[in-house]
Amino acid sequence: MGIGEIIRQLRIENKETQKHLANELGVKRETVNQWENGARDLKTQCIINLAKHFNISADYLLGLTNIKIYPHNEKDKIIEELSRKVFDYERQIDKVNEVLKRKGIE
Repeated sequence: MGIGEIIRQLRIENKETQKHLANELGVKRETVNQWENGARDLKTQCIINLAKHFNISADYLLGLTNIKIYPHNEKDKIIEELSRKVFDYERQIDKVNEVLKRKGIE
């Protein structure tokens, strides 16, 4: 899932309109629309502002992890590490499947 899809998903989960999110971030509604549709790249500060607004990690927003927030205790750290490993394994499996598909092996 790309950053635009993640922004849209978070916005909808939080029952926000593009206009409301834009007002919160100090940008135009059209800018939020362009982010969500992949027509405009986000500046670093916008990524930071979005992460703060949605109370998520920038890594989640960028699609680098499936963990939304950073852990605050040891149990959460273990869960985050295991989730990260599962996420990495899933990406590796996807790559293997792509190679097998290209070679005609399914």
